Amino acid sequence: MYIPFQYVIKPFLIIWRNIMAFVHAQDGTEIYYEDQGKGENLVFISGYMGIADIWHNQIDTLKSRYRCITHDNRGYGRSGKPEHMDMYSIEIHAEDLKAILDATEITDPVTLITHSMGGNIATAFTLKYPEKVKSIIYTGTHLSGTQFKELGETADTLFDGVSTSIKSVGFFQAFGLTPDICLEAAKWSRFSLLANAYALANYDPQKRYDEIQVPVLIIQGANDVVTPANPCATELQKMISGSQLEILNNVNHFPQTEAPDRVTFLIENFLEKLGN
Repeated sequence: MYIPFQYVIKPFLIIWRNIMAFVHAQDGTEIYYEDQGKGENLVFISGYMGIADIWHNQIDTLKSRYRCITHDNRGYGRSGKPEHMDMYSIEIHAEDLKAILDATEITDPVTLITHSMGGNIATAFTLKYPEKVKSIIYTGTHLSGTQFKELGETADTLFDGVSTSIKSVGFFQAFGLTPDICLEAAKWSRFSLLANAYALANYDPQKRYDEIQVPVLIIQGANDVVTPANPCATELQKMISGSQLEILNNVNHFPQTEAPDRVTFLIENFLEKLGN
């Protein structure tokens, strides 16, 4: 019996589209994203380690109750890697997130779950689109590029740590990331890492944090050597009224991979208290 090709292939296309897909950003850059599960919308945002892989421990558990969306930031992994400095900024990353939400037809407010520079992306997105955000969970984050510089880091010193494939793998492993994910950094464009270092260093919304009116949870490692809990997490808690802070003992800069079960529990507990 003859079965038309479109009826054979269509179910597989639907599965693919619900798990992994690409969307074009405003400037045409291709952004890779993953869309798994059903329920309230959780959007995971990576940082200077800009790939979706760092969230897989949490998503494996949460996708049974929530719709979980994450992506590779521009310049990383499977997403496009523009070769112009003016195509990288925290605000541009936030617009990439907007393009993903548009592509997935999500109109209800979402919970943003972030890491490191991803916290800056979430802040920029929330300040521009407050009606699209229900709550925010920051992990391993910092206030701004200004605070980053006050801690003795600049875009150039950050890039120096990842300026070769060998150095970049060791750089992320030194901050607590698992070796299998660290190895991905060897594949990335050095130009993109430099451009994203400047995007991080040039973002400073500090005077606007009081505009964030949604529930906020901050999760920081007690041993974080990149963004120390004090002042990074403690100052953020002061700036966002009503925000909660959880400091995890024996955890460095990647709570979601160093203490995956604890982070997943904190996410679930926070969401349940909100009624999600």
